[in-house]
Amino acid sequence: MSLRALGASAAVVLALLAPSAAASEPTEAAAAFDEGMGHYRRKAYTEAAQAFFRAYRLEPSADAAYNAGLAWELSGKTALAATAYLVALARELEPGAAADARARVERLAPELGRIEVSAPEGARVGVPPFELEANHAVFYLEPGRHEVGVRLRDGTARVRRVDAAAGRTTVLLIEEARREAAEPSAPQPDPARSERSSRNDYATAGWISVGVGAAAAGVAVVLGVQALGARDDFNASGHRDADARDRAERLRTFTNVAWGVAGLAAAGGVGLLLFAPSESTDVARLRPSGVALRGRF
Repeated sequence: MSLRALGASAAVVLALLAPSAAASEPTEAAAAFDEGMGHYRRKAYTEAAQAFFRAYRLEPSADAAYNAGLAWELSGKTALAATAYLVALARELEPGAAADARARVERLAPELGRIEVSAPEGARVGVPPFELEANHAVFYLEPGRHEVGVRLRDGTARVRRVDAAAGRTTVLLIEEARREAAEPSAPQPDPARSERSSRNDYATAGWISVGVGAAAAGVAVVLGVQALGARDDFNASGHRDADARDRAERLRTFTNVAWGVAGLAAAGGVGLLLFAPSESTDVARLRPSGVALRGRF
């Protein structure tokens, strides 16, 4: 389509989409729309597109976005035009204008890169001058590297760089930051288990001591018998066998030591058994307030 034909068809559509002049006090959005119409008639298409899109941002409407697309296309900014057409198509655009917008996008798309952004619910996605509040947004960009801004619902802002290629779609997925799972706290020691363990330790040590005492007593008995035998040998020699005497004295000493160890071990074991912590018992007490009865006649 020639530039002259494009301008003529755009003028017709603009006339159809011009706002009604019935309102006595136009709003700021309506004033911006009228400003765009004035720029368009003077063929100041860039200024017209900016005014139309300002009207859209003040009061979003399909007509304002569509007119901005027409003006951008006439000014040669085809990526802005194609995106503006998509914005208009996302709203209730008049059927004839909607069909025209779709045809224009199909004609412009092969020379542009298509960026498809998926973001969490409530996010705002922006590629200047567009800022869309949607979890799924599509932009057309000139081939090359661009920045896409995203503001999540919690206020977190992110910027992603994408490479747009003519005739190709690039999908950009934005995810919310995963919250790190709280580290499990170290298990607290069980007081009841600790108490049982302490009681078992006392009992084990006590029985071991008693066992050592019994073993030492057995050794003392054996040594005592051997000491008596050595003494008898010494007496039988008429007190002349020095070896028998030395052996008897040595065995007697060992016997006394064994009896001492036996006594200490047995006493310690009995003490550990007697003084081991007793098992505590939790007693649940019932109080009148423990159960609430409800009812009425």
